[in-house]
Amino acid sequence: MKKVLFLAVVMTLNMALADVRFGAPFADGAVLQRGRNVPVWGEATPGERVTVTFAGQTASAVADTTGRWRVDLLPLAACARGRDLAANGVVVHDVVVGEVWLASGQSNMVFPLVGDNPRLFDRVGHQVSQKTFRDDLRFVTITEKWSVTPRRDPKVAWKKCRPENMAGVSAIAFWYGLDLRDTLGVPVGVITAAEGATVIEAWIPPEGYSKHPSLDHWGKWPVTADWKDEMKEGAICGANQQPSVLWNGKLAGLAPYAVKGLIWYQGEHNARPGWALQYVEKMHALVDGFSSAFETPQLSFYYVLLAPFGWMDYAEVQRAQKRFAREEPRAALTVIHDVGQVDEIHPHEKRTPAERLALHALRRDYGFALQDNSPSLRDWRVEGMRVRLFFDDAKWLYVYTPNNSKEAGFELQGVDGQWRKARLANLRTVKDWRGNDRQNGDFEGEGILLEAKDLAGTPKGVRYLHAKPYYGCVKNEADLPLAPFDTTLEDLK
Repeated sequence: MKKVLFLAVVMTLNMALADVRFGAPFADGAVLQRGRNVPVWGEATPGERVTVTFAGQTASAVADTTGRWRVDLLPLAACARGRDLAANGVVVHDVVVGEVWLASGQSNMVFPLVGDNPRLFDRVGHQVSQKTFRDDLRFVTITEKWSVTPRRDPKVAWKKCRPENMAGVSAIAFWYGLDLRDTLGVPVGVITAAEGATVIEAWIPPEGYSKHPSLDHWGKWPVTADWKDEMKEGAICGANQQPSVLWNGKLAGLAPYAVKGLIWYQGEHNARPGWALQYVEKMHALVDGFSSAFETPQLSFYYVLLAPFGWMDYAEVQRAQKRFAREEPRAALTVIHDVGQVDEIHPHEKRTPAERLALHALRRDYGFALQDNSPSLRDWRVEGMRVRLFFDDAKWLYVYTPNNSKEAGFELQGVDGQWRKARLANLRTVKDWRGNDRQNGDFEGEGILLEAKDLAGTPKGVRYLHAKPYYGCVKNEADLPLAPFDTTLEDLK
């Protein structure tokens, strides 16, 4: 009789354990966000009371009629010691507390730290990954594909930063997470949900579209699993590019996991003439949608200005990305025109972009007193046949040009509308060890002074990096490069 009773108790306990499940992000090795309420959720039998325990806290909830439950843990302090997160006896092991970031976008965010594709590998990823052991730096790579409806349970596997775990980890996510972890001294988790050759429309949550009536056309798009080529419109030219489908497939099941912010590398696939203003609005919808879904009104959003690739329509997307940074206080723009590859859409140098993204976070989110902004054109004035440029975010500027050239990617426009290559007219001249004159990269006087040969009349405009090789070599004191600009097309507020 005792044996039968014992078996009945065991069976009842097992059934209870089987009925309670954590949501997808709550897997062994998870990183929880410090310093804010932490939603914890999952599924159970409808009406069942679920009690969650972690780090000395206990919180309870009753599963609703659909079986869903949620509790909110009070703000947690950073802790690198792995502890158990439990719900009615179901246990998630080795949970740490620190900083959690999302990483999303298209192929340049997918771009792996290590790999076997000669076009897709980080320049020093193999070297560094073999000797990097950080158990409190952890990564998730979401591999699910697009979905017509929100997927509640994407596969989530938290991987510690160890050589054997680095296959498939985004290079940007790795370098970003490593920089934050080593600077802050707390655990860091980076969740990457990215896919190559995808448009921004596919990543915008429905909440984002609903907040921007001007995007109703896209928000009400009849998403279908039965894609036909005649459905193509603008940049949307495939099933996985329909509005919200990548949000549905990869990210919906992660919300509202507590996160600090989102890093973003996308725009190549939206490079369509005449679409720049729509891209600005869609970036607003993206950030507003993520903020709403992850219940983080002040969600930080740091993103990469598209690197040079030789497509003239990139200039339009770049202008849109720059305009968005001016309009959105939660956002900051990372310029990488000094590390892009004109003949390669996937620059192999990922450490520099990631560490520049981290500069934004370190200053804006974590209070470090540092320079994180690239210089930007504030104003310009005509001085006879020359033009003088004035800049923000630059105590001083310097330039390194090939072969000591005085051309650095600037052009001036004459009254005839034609553009002419401009020369740097105020480079400082010094003597080298032989006694010969040479330029050491800095400037005399205020700003940068330009002149152009055979310019028709008084200069009417100035632009930067709108002609090959598109390579940026003008930087500020923090080694951050000047972004492309065109005074005939942009407002400089």
